[in-house]
Amino acid sequence: MLSKQHKYVLIPVDLCEDGSILGEDVFTESGKLVLSEGTILTAELIEKLIALGIFTVSIQAQLGLDESNNIYVNDNHKEVIEKAYQTLDTIMGMLANRKPVSIKNHEQELQDLLQSTISTGEIIDILRQVQAFDDYLYKHSLAVGIYSVMLAAWLKLDDKDIKNVGLAGILHDIGKTKIDKELLSKPNSLTGRQQEILERHVRFSHDIVKFCGFHDSGMLKAILQHHERIDGSGYPERIKGNLIHPFAHIVAVADRYHNLTTDQPDKKRINHTEALKALRKEAFTCLDAKTVLTFIDGMMGKYSGRFCKMSNGQSGKVVFINRDDPIYPIIKIGKGAESKYIDLRFEKNLSIHEIL
Repeated sequence: MLSKQHKYVLIPVDLCEDGSILGEDVFTESGKLVLSEGTILTAELIEKLIALGIFTVSIQAQLGLDESNNIYVNDNHKEVIEKAYQTLDTIMGMLANRKPVSIKNHEQELQDLLQSTISTGEIIDILRQVQAFDDYLYKHSLAVGIYSVMLAAWLKLDDKDIKNVGLAGILHDIGKTKIDKELLSKPNSLTGRQQEILERHVRFSHDIVKFCGFHDSGMLKAILQHHERIDGSGYPERIKGNLIHPFAHIVAVADRYHNLTTDQPDKKRINHTEALKALRKEAFTCLDAKTVLTFIDGMMGKYSGRFCKMSNGQSGKVVFINRDDPIYPIIKIGKGAESKYIDLRFEKNLSIHEIL
């Protein structure tokens, strides 16, 4: 049986069936309405959507559907996500305007988001809603907290540490409220002096959080050291290897992954699987290997069963994760008697372009 929070399924257009009912309005990239919620799809309408370059649509969930063949999307987390976003807006807004603020008084709304992530494990649905926000710093902060809390759980830290790592992820960039916005808008094209100023944000973040009454040493070091690298190439102290706190390794991986997979003012995102490949390359040079490999295993596990768009434009579904090389799973392409299975370990010219 479908649980009540499941309102619709997200399906690639070319895998839709005649008679499917749209669960949400469909718009073009320019915002023009194509089809309204409740429209019954026909072969002709499906072809129209494909011609317009629309890759996925939301289909109303119906009792009796084979749940294993669908990705259920729900807005069960909407309220807790919006409250966390509004809370972060309040905290950072007051700091930016040099007004006193008690993060402790707002902590519960942030912890509610982290707890929702941990208790449901629905990291992809939650992140999809977070990514819809406009302000990059806010959504980045929430996303890094979400990735951090899941990674801490995958590393089997105790509950207290998981909570502190997640909160460190959300607050890791709070010091950027003290940095000129012009510098934040071009982080990859700064002068040496401007880079020095930008790097101060980690100390600002650390000092703000400590001043607000958070004294867990691991949490504070995660914030201060999330840009340190095991080869000594990071900042602010250029420390190496074991001198970097394990919590900082977690936030560093979460921060790096979200930066790679999100459009920034001066840099376009790359897709999630390419980002995982990039992390793996960095695992034995500047990022902690155990932390990175655990993150890759965890994220690919969450992608299992998800629909995807391939680099050749075809739709598929991740049906099996190869444990020896999880970034290259087995993909089911097509539907019915025409479906086929592709093991990406042996099809290196083909890759996952987008995960739903």
